[in-house]
Amino acid sequence: MASDQVRSFRESLKDDLPPSNAKGPLEAHWHVGKGRLAKALELIDRDASKDAAWVRAHLHRRKGEKAEAAKWYERAGRSPSQQTVDQEWDSIAAGLLLHI
Repeated sequence: MASDQVRSFRESLKDDLPPSNAKGPLEAHWHVGKGRLAKALELIDRDASKDAAWVRAHLHRRKGEKAEAAKWYERAGRSPSQQTVDQEWDSIAAGLLLHI
């Protein structure tokens, strides 16, 4: 079930390293959850996928950079989130976990 996967992924934030199955945007998103925004950005900086743009939008939203976030939501093909930052983190995790 997706909610169990998200719960497990969120629990992994207690660890020093991301889960071994977390690659690409999912790994970057894990680092966002840890507050390692520079590391997350480094991981997705050259990734032109919509998933990477979604993570990047969330990263900029978390930093309070609304205009920059809006640009990345558009690249991701998504509207800016109306959820809380933590709820959005879970929603993105759920979406990305579907790809592994």
